[in-house]
Amino acid sequence: IYTAAIDTLEMTQSTVFSDARGGYKFKENRKWNPSTTTAGAGNMTLRLGLAKSSNTVAVKTAENLGESYQDCIDVMMDYLKNFGITTVVDSKTNSSNTTDRSFPSLVLGGMAYGISPLEMSAAYGALANGGVYIEPTVFTTVSTYNGELIVKSTPQEHRVVDEEVAYVMTDMLKAVLTEGTGSDASIGKMPVAGKTGTTNNKYCVWFVGYTPYYVGATYIGDDAGTSIARRSVVGTSGTAAKLWSNVMAPIHENLTVAKFTKPDGVYFAKINTTDGGTSSYGVSAAFVEGTSPSRASSYQFTPP
Repeated sequence: IYTAAIDTLEMTQSTVFSDARGGYKFKENRKWNPSTTTAGAGNMTLRLGLAKSSNTVAVKTAENLGESYQDCIDVMMDYLKNFGITTVVDSKTNSSNTTDRSFPSLVLGGMAYGISPLEMSAAYGALANGGVYIEPTVFTTVSTYNGELIVKSTPQEHRVVDEEVAYVMTDMLKAVLTEGTGSDASIGKMPVAGKTGTTNNKYCVWFVGYTPYYVGATYIGDDAGTSIARRSVVGTSGTAAKLWSNVMAPIHENLTVAKFTKPDGVYFAKINTTDGGTSSYGVSAAFVEGTSPSRASSYQFTPP
């Protein structure tokens, strides 16, 4: 959702929506009327909405991807497919009675057949690769004992978004750890970008993240359909983030701390994450050249 939004070059990290329940643009969403997962007290920038995992901000962001409900659905489905998600069910092209052509499926992740941790990792890997998706593979080369090449893997790859858009998304996903729900995924001084996820009743939790070196996904869930009642995951998505950190920390232990490479067409500006205005006391946020915060912040800074 947020990648598609930044890719419009009309929405930015500083674009503001209300996190309160209601106020949806399309009648289908007004009927659905999803609840807020944050305080629901006022405005949030896209940056803060993503960092705090606000359902209402996500829905309102997605409603601005097209002129109509179906236009927005088409945009979201196209991005999912381009990011390598093969389980999305499109009733326009599939005769199945099951479909993911709805905001609950595409915005909040309630897809009919879900997404595997492998495909989630590959999708986030496209952002880590500067907007280039690379098909996952289990090997790179097979050689004989004396180094003679027998076979070389040639995974398919294609560009999904421009490197500037991918970098802005990386900056936003870094804020998930520093300003939002993913702090448990930290691995020392190594930069981490990622996103938490929690299903209804906390039955399943996720963390998908990447560093300048590796990308990975952790999923913890209680299977449906057993004779034992399903149980919520203790600690919710923070547990998945902590597991991710426990796996990734030793992998990065002897690696040099590196930064994500910033393209030339990206600059930083300080913004207030509530009203999206520029502020000398705000957080530093990435913008694609040609886009910018549209105003100065109206919030007054009160020294401690």
